[in-house]
Amino acid sequence: MNGPLPAGSRIDSLRIDRVLGQGAFGITYLVTDTVLDTPFALKEYFPPQLARRAGDGRVEIPTRRRNDLNWAKDPRRQTINYIVRRRRRSRV
Repeated sequence: MNGPLPAGSRIDSLRIDRVLGQGAFGITYLVTDTVLDTPFALKEYFPPQLARRAGDGRVEIPTRRRNDLNWAKDPRRQTINYIVRRRRRSRV
């Protein structure tokens, strides 16, 4: 299994109802907190090019890809990319 958790999967008191969307960096689910009986969106960081899902639902990251995953998770990277893009646009 490599991709979203199936509907009905449980994470503590959360029940996965369905996938709302997925992209290059993760999956967004509609979940219900069964204790509070409240639905909400839950985002899972799951870049399929760097990670895979084990049969029991756990996310596995191959050892050779761990540095790539840590690099992608670094929030400073997003800020740096934004600054670089802005500088490129402002050049004449």
